Amino acid sequence: MLRLDPMTPLEYERYLAYAVEDYAQAHFRNGDCDPVGLLWLALMEREGRPFIYIYDIEIVEARRSQGLGSALLGLAEDYARGIGVSRVSLNVMGWNTRARSLYERHGFGVTGIGMSKRLDVKPS
Repeated sequence: MLRLDPMTPLEYERYLAYAVEDYAQAHFRNGDCDPVGLLWLALMEREGRPFIYIYDIEIVEARRSQGLGSALLGLAEDYARGIGVSRVSLNVMGWNTRARSLYERHGFGVTGIGMSKRLDVKPS
């Protein structure tokens, strides 16, 4: 059985060591309480319409390819429905084909395009 649990202060401190953001919402745990990943989401609003935004979703390396990413997305969707929100959004890097495939299998579609430009820089 899978469930979402709030991070403990120590877990949050460890998370902040590599994510310089405000607050991670939940760890993703299996039935025996071992953390298997995390989900950081927030209720947002755009043009008067609420939506859930997934800031970060991770599965522990050793537990990948076991359906846990799908289960975690399902929990995020259940949470959204439970508070009456009908849209979930996230960003994914174009090079992350594994994550993109997961999100597409769950009905997520492209809503934007990221752009970058390489600059010529002279050594100083």
